[in-house]
Amino acid sequence: MFNLNSLSLRSRFLIAPAIGLILTLIIFFKGYILISDQSELLTGLHNTELPKLAEATRAMVLLSNHHAELHDLLIHRDSDSEEQVLLSGQKFLLTHEELEMNFIIWAQDANYYISEYAPKSDIDYLFNKIKSLMAMYQEQVLEAIDDSISHSEHAHVDDVDVDEKNQHLSNANVIMGDLHDVFLTLSKLHTLKLKQSSRDFKAAESGQTMTTIISLSLMFVMLLSAIFFSGHMSKAIESINKAMIRLARGDKAVKLPEVKSQDLVQLVGAVSTFQDVLEKKDEQQEELASTVKELTYSQDRYFNLLNISATAIITVDTDLNIILFNLSAERIYGFNCDEVLGKSIGMLMPEVNRVSYLRKLRIFARSSEDYILTEAEVIRNAIRKNGEVFPVEMRLGKTKSGANMLMTLSMTDVTERIKSEKEIWIQAHYDSLTGLPNRFLSLKRFSEYVKDVEDNNEMVGVMFLDLDDFKKINDSMGHEAGDILLVEAAKRLRALVDTVGTVGRLGGDEFIVLLRNLESVEAAKALANELVMRFRDPFDVNGRQLVLTSSIGVSFYPQDADTLSAVLRNADAAMYNSKKLGRNTYSLFTPDMGAGVSRKLLLEEQMRGGLGRGEFTLNYQPKVDLRTNQIAGVEALVRWKNDELGVVSPDEFISVAEQSGLIIELGQFVIYEAVRSMKSWIEAGFEITIAINLSPRQFHDPELIPFIRETVKKFNVDPTLLELEITEGVLMSGHRFITEALQSLSDMGIQLAMDDFGTGFSSLSYLRKYSFNTLKIDRSFIADLMDDEEDRALVDAIISMAHSLGLEVVAEGVETLEQLDYLTLQRCEYAQGFLKGRPMTFSTLTKSLEEERSLLSSGSVA
Repeated sequence: MFNLNSLSLRSRFLIAPAIGLILTLIIFFKGYILISDQSELLTGLHNTELPKLAEATRAMVLLSNHHAELHDLLIHRDSDSEEQVLLSGQKFLLTHEELEMNFIIWAQDANYYISEYAPKSDIDYLFNKIKSLMAMYQEQVLEAIDDSISHSEHAHVDDVDVDEKNQHLSNANVIMGDLHDVFLTLSKLHTLKLKQSSRDFKAAESGQTMTTIISLSLMFVMLLSAIFFSGHMSKAIESINKAMIRLARGDKAVKLPEVKSQDLVQLVGAVSTFQDVLEKKDEQQEELASTVKELTYSQDRYFNLLNISATAIITVDTDLNIILFNLSAERIYGFNCDEVLGKSIGMLMPEVNRVSYLRKLRIFARSSEDYILTEAEVIRNAIRKNGEVFPVEMRLGKTKSGANMLMTLSMTDVTERIKSEKEIWIQAHYDSLTGLPNRFLSLKRFSEYVKDVEDNNEMVGVMFLDLDDFKKINDSMGHEAGDILLVEAAKRLRALVDTVGTVGRLGGDEFIVLLRNLESVEAAKALANELVMRFRDPFDVNGRQLVLTSSIGVSFYPQDADTLSAVLRNADAAMYNSKKLGRNTYSLFTPDMGAGVSRKLLLEEQMRGGLGRGEFTLNYQPKVDLRTNQIAGVEALVRWKNDELGVVSPDEFISVAEQSGLIIELGQFVIYEAVRSMKSWIEAGFEITIAINLSPRQFHDPELIPFIRETVKKFNVDPTLLELEITEGVLMSGHRFITEALQSLSDMGIQLAMDDFGTGFSSLSYLRKYSFNTLKIDRSFIADLMDDEEDRALVDAIISMAHSLGLEVVAEGVETLEQLDYLTLQRCEYAQGFLKGRPMTFSTLTKSLEEERSLLSSGSVA
């Protein structure tokens, strides 16, 4: 078998050029054969044009002969009848059409004649001329036949005279001559093209021959060069190669050859450098061994490595006395190294744990495990020099040092980590505002209580407690006051319940009370009654005495239900029953409350999909300008009709939406639909304002202002036609983001209106601070306007004050003509109420606007 390594360096040097030469020759001769074949093929293809030319010549000859027959028929005919002449002429025409068709078929391809002697435009001209001459020829022949028939009575006239009189036949002769000329021209062009092709092929063959000669010459030169350079360089390279082999085998007494080539000089230099390195090998190995020995036995460097570690590292002997104490251990424990070396490690353990910890260390020291490092990650208590006990995470290992066994403890102070974990756990299980267990921890406690009563004849009581009218506190006094009230309520609950159960906060103003190991229903009733009574006592909030009652629902496990979810639903239903009874009371769950179980949860569940199902719509209540008695604007009011719940009152579902956070999505729906309606009215010619209510919860949404801006931009409406109604509850928190949001709305040109004016405590300061445009008097002052003198005085004062601040006034809840007349007399700008229009759908209000415009138009015409 052929072995490449058995060849000499000179032979190896020649292998590559030889292979390249062989491949080049193969490719060259292959290409030459292919080109020759193609040349022959192209020549053969061009030769096929000759039959086509012969075919065309034959067609031209037949056409000429046929024309001669026509001439004899018309000139030298005997006194044949007119009918005989006609039949002969028809036969002639049929034969002529066949010849003409063959001639035209030949003349269809003009590409055979395009060459350097005749461009395409000239060839196209000749072929078009052939077609026109053929058409003219046929036309003149038909006329000649007709002339011959018409002159049949002049049989005595000799042939010459007839030929002269038959002008059309003469014209046909001329046309035939022109056809001969065109044909001769094409034949000459074809001959020239064939000559041109012949020259091209000859030139190609000459070029191929020259290429072949040049290629062979280059390959010959390449072969000579390869032979020359291989002979010149191989000897030196082989000497260098042998020298390198000897060096690799350890023979340092190697003499390198003398060379002149620059490349070989560099190669010899590299080999020489390699030789020097090998000579220094022994010296470097000795130095390396010395360095390793120094590092291995350097106690200072060993301790430096230990002290770099941020972990406390302590080594003890078999008697558990400390023999190593690094800097991190000094920092963590507060002891200096000199204070602990040689002493028992027990001094670093709290007294209460010392005996137990030392016993475990001795057991580990006497164990039969291998002396490979063993880790056991555990949390232990440790004690600092100042007596502070703290947790450490410990890893324990055992090693052998000569005849002695040593144990090393690696400890990390985890005080901050455990503190953070505890804080995270508290945040996950307790309410951040009141400090009460949250929903998750409350339900966990319930499960624990259930396990405790399963083996005896006891019960677990569940109370749902809801603060009555808590929303009004938030709206009128702000969320900060509401938070204070929730904290105080939590304190009262814990004071009454902590000894018998658990108090938790479910969210908002809802609390849950869990009673463990109940022996009777009466004990729960007594506690519920006490809770109701205690909540009737006033709460001190920012120096104000507020009375805030509670509604409580009570259910029992397993008396009312045997599952957690069922007991919670029952308690919720009982709480809603207390609301229906007038609030400020408690109710025990009874089976007849089943129809109203978890009304709030059901509302929230249905509301989440209601927007997607198109269940929410908008109604619009007109706002009438008292100066013109025309509709100047509307207020957008959301309505909900659900397949399962039917028509749900806004008073019911709005509060659920605010508590659950769905008010954000619902509010965006109202804004979008209202602005879309505004766009439709503007296109119909009605430029009226649309007022939209914003809840305090919506102002906590960072997307509120961008959403309003994008909606106004999308529908391209005038932002001054959009009015946002805001209650004092939004403003009383005083948060900076609310101020910035109101300023952004004002900068956009959107109108701001203060809703329910007069029901709060600091309205005047807000009117001065914020850029309001409109003030809305609450309906509670309008209801008794004509019967209560104090209400009239208050309304008069509000209107006067608003005008002095440059604000327009809207009176809500106007239901009688007396109220309307009085407000008009007091120069109130707008009225809103059932007297001037109930809330109506978009189509109904549009129809009302059209009727109003129609009446105004007819009145102006009159």
